[in-house]
Amino acid sequence: MNQDLLSKEMSSQTGGEDKQEPTSGSDKTVTKGNPISRLFDFISGVFTSILPALIGAGIIQVIASVLLYLDIDSNFRIFTIIVYISGIVFYLLPFMVAVSAAKKLGSNIFIAAVIGGCSFFPSLTEVLKSAKEISSTSLPVAEPQYISSFILILIAVWLAAKIEQGLGKLNRYSIQLLVAPTLTLIIIMPLMLFVFGPLWTALAHTLSEEFSSLFFFNSEVLAGLLYGGTIPLLHFSGMQYMLVNDMLESVAATGYDYIAPVMVSAVMAQAGAAFGVCIKSKIPKSRRWPQPQAC
Repeated sequence: MNQDLLSKEMSSQTGGEDKQEPTSGSDKTVTKGNPISRLFDFISGVFTSILPALIGAGIIQVIASVLLYLDIDSNFRIFTIIVYISGIVFYLLPFMVAVSAAKKLGSNIFIAAVIGGCSFFPSLTEVLKSAKEISSTSLPVAEPQYISSFILILIAVWLAAKIEQGLGKLNRYSIQLLVAPTLTLIIIMPLMLFVFGPLWTALAHTLSEEFSSLFFFNSEVLAGLLYGGTIPLLHFSGMQYMLVNDMLESVAATGYDYIAPVMVSAVMAQAGAAFGVCIKSKIPKSRRWPQPQAC
């Protein structure tokens, strides 16, 4: 094969085909807006692409839960298998978020896939759980459940896109093929594991201690308002599991728990707000079903 043709083909595979122009007028207008508008446009664009998979998996799990509650699942184990199938979507969610963010940024989706995949690679998660292989280096280690935070993944993919774009200006075939992906991974992955991840883990533990102190020191109303009001942000940031141990300890010690009802109420309030907008909004765009972006 001619070397020029091979160079063009590899360049298109490593980055050229992934770079996309905004497909709608709203994208072009938001890029000229303030940074907050651009940030929310970027986040909404990332999750709109994977929304069909999330909706399908969520509906399947709701149906399976109802059937399990009606004790139908005891005779038909196929529903348990269906639950596991729908769970694949949530298991691979960090991977899908990373790929969708890369497409939104116009960077290499395969590099982003590696970044998203680090949160559930079995060997890596086992090392992070034990931390024995890393403790000798005196480096802080992130807990595995916080590596899958959407915020960390979006930051990592954004940094990878910046590195790729910076090296792409050199317009050299060898750099595009060899240096760019190697340099991107060798910078981004350690940053996630030893810088961003530990910082995020420390923040999660700090918030957990503060919320726990409010819940268990006669400040249940204030704690419920703060925790319930920040549930969407906690889920997005991957910190929704920070109070699970406190919930289990409370149930084991007293037989009841204050935290779980707050979580359920917050989720139902979000569902009610979305339903209210769908019914009452006078803006057609607010009531219209979001259209996933073309891949």
